[in-house]
Amino acid sequence: MVTSVESANSKGRDKQSFNISKYNQFEFKTEMQGSIITRDFIDGITVHTFRLRLSKTPVPLPSKFAYNSKIPINKKKLKDIQSVFQYIDEEHDEFYQDILQWPTKEKEEDSEVETENV
Repeated sequence: MVTSVESANSKGRDKQSFNISKYNQFEFKTEMQGSIITRDFIDGITVHTFRLRLSKTPVPLPSKFAYNSKIPINKKKLKDIQSVFQYIDEEHDEFYQDILQWPTKEKEEDSEVETENV
């Protein structure tokens, strides 16, 4: 059982063991090879660091993009983004302005998007 660095000195039930389905955000850092930083929620305040590898062998990162181009967004979803755009912080404007320019589609499709074989 792998226990988080933050809870290593805790007693019994307060110890946090690594359970991949419990966390929604995972972060790898070059300066902490062999360890993973987890959060219960995206950008959540509760952080747990787990040392998963004994060796400090670097983890190779993907060298190819997952998709060849932007994935079309459902027009209804884009309309929702436009309706809340006025409430988005200025620091994120550029990101959402870019999304508003993405290709669109009328409805959700069951077929998967074509990707290049890896």
